[in-house]
Parts: sequence; C-alpha cells; structure tokens
Amino acid sequence: MKILIDECLPSELKETLTAMGHDCQTVRQAGFGAKKNGELLAIAEGRWEVLLTRDRNIKYQQNMTGRSVSIVILRAKSNRIKDLLPLMPTCAQALLAIQPRSSGRRRSPLAKSSCNPSHLFHRTCSIALPPNCGPPASSRR
Repeated sequence: MKILIDECLPSELKETLTAMGHDCQTVRQAGFGAKKNGELLAIAEGRWEVLLTRDRNIKYQQNMTGRSVSIVILRAKSNRIKDLLPLMPTCAQALLAIQPRSSGRRRSPLAKSSCNPSHLFHRTCSIALPPNCGPPASSRR
C-alpha cells in the first residue's frame, strides 16, 4: 500500500511501515511540508492510497466524499515513536482492511480491522490502544 506520512508524525514510522511491506513517503520527503490538510489530501489523490496522521480533527474538517485516498488516524498520547509503535499491529490490520480503489481486489471493509464501520464508510479510521494496554506502569515515565 502507498502511504503518505503526515508531518505531525515522526519520520521513523517510515522504517516500521516499510518493514511491513508498504511503500511510504513522508510529507516533507515528498516536498509538501507546511500544506494545509485539504490541500494535502488533494495532492495525495492518485499518488497515495492512505494518509497516515495523528490529527484527530481532520475527519471533522475534511469532506471525504468522492476521495480515493483514505485516512488512518493514530491516537497516541504523543507523537513520540515510543508512543506510536504499540499502535503498529492495529495499524497493520486497518491498512489490510482498506481496499485501494485502483486494485481489482474485493475485500470486506472490516476484514482484520478493529475500526468502527462508520469510520471506514467515510474512508477514515482512528486507531488507539485500549485504556489498559501499553507498557507496564513501572516502565512509564
């Protein structure tokens, strides 16, 4: 899957997603730093299949009707890599559930995904750890 990583996320996520078999580029690498969300989504159309972000408000600010790009929102307590890495297994499942429009594959929109169906209908998906998940309290700082 072709993924554009928003500039609000650390560039180290590219390595993790590439190791999972995805073709990734950061917004800055692509030369689109400092673009507003609407402009970034318009640029992403036809070039990437997913915009990966931490911006929780994007789903309320952008109309996804008619767009081919999907949005995956990582909901972590910060944008530090140590807070984002625990979300990667669920992120991988959500990415599997997203059907690229350019592909002829037919995949259930909920296949292997813990995302809410209403989020997938609008081509956005929020990913967060359940409240009791994460590192043990003794390792938190």
